[in-house]
Amino acid sequence: MTAVVLAGLEPAAGAGEVAGASAVLDAIGLRAMRRVLGPEGRFDGAAPRHEPLLRRWRVALASPPERQPVDPREEDAALEHAYAQLGFRPRMAQFHRAALAVLPALLRDEISLHRLLFGEGDVLEALAAYQSGLVTRALNRALADTVAGLADGRRTPLHVLEVGAGAGLTTDAVLAAVDDRVDGHAVDYRVSDLSAVFTQDALVRYRGRRGLRADLVDLDRDLPAQGVPAGSVDVLVAGHVLHNAVDLPWTLRALRAALGPGGVLLFTESVGEPPAVLTSMSLLLSPAPGRAGAGSGDGRLAADRLFPDLPGWARLLEAAGFAAPALAPEPGSALARSLAPAGQYLFATTVSGR
Repeated sequence: MTAVVLAGLEPAAGAGEVAGASAVLDAIGLRAMRRVLGPEGRFDGAAPRHEPLLRRWRVALASPPERQPVDPREEDAALEHAYAQLGFRPRMAQFHRAALAVLPALLRDEISLHRLLFGEGDVLEALAAYQSGLVTRALNRALADTVAGLADGRRTPLHVLEVGAGAGLTTDAVLAAVDDRVDGHAVDYRVSDLSAVFTQDALVRYRGRRGLRADLVDLDRDLPAQGVPAGSVDVLVAGHVLHNAVDLPWTLRALRAALGPGGVLLFTESVGEPPAVLTSMSLLLSPAPGRAGAGSGDGRLAADRLFPDLPGWARLLEAAGFAAPALAPEPGSALARSLAPAGQYLFATTVSGR
């Protein structure tokens, strides 16, 4: 497998600025949690589907990360500046500011977070704003370069399946790297998502590209029944989506079964929920009434930790039949320590025992 190397950060925003900006956003998120929960840590009237989120708030408040002091009078300006330092589009700061202003109503389901985030505008544009941060882009480049390296020199096409493609930022990075380094025809790329909104966009965006398909694939359902036979995939790509699984161990075993001999799983993931995320995008993880939520089938929801830590991911992968993962940034490195507040990594692993 091609070595995993984290692409360099943009010169305009180094690792130190990432750490500082993340700390600012977390301080703002913690303050918002305390304001909503009050001194007794209670909140009355929350919709039942948001109760697990409130429990995760209490966990975060019990052991808060190192904070960056933020003057409440300058909170709006600090929030916008921090998101800009992290490379996000302005829309992300606007959304988080709007969510903070109505958190109690969001928790009671008096206001729809989807409407707050997406409004009447483009769903794809709004989601891309969330996925456009500096760290995510760097990890996507490293993932994309790894896929291109695996395709380089092959005699037969590399069969790639991307799951949970969403707004397509990971897809864009991979296809650009493939086009830059190898003949694009050397890769058979199948992009998939749970929602037809994203797969239809992919069909339009990549119209005419040879070897590219777009299909609906639900990671919580049997993959062969959805047109993904066992052993049919060379490389599986997942950009910040595996944590959404209802039963993560089951989903990882299903992904392993889809890979052929020497198959590679490449995925980006968070290893925690920073306070900033807990007061914004984490609200989207609360399941719709009557539906199973992320982690409800494997104990993560009950344990108030939807995102496994690094040792937890290693254990899950091993139990599912994968080798110990390579990681970017390398744990313990200066870059990893600087990016720790962002809590994101690229995992690269192969099937074991085949």
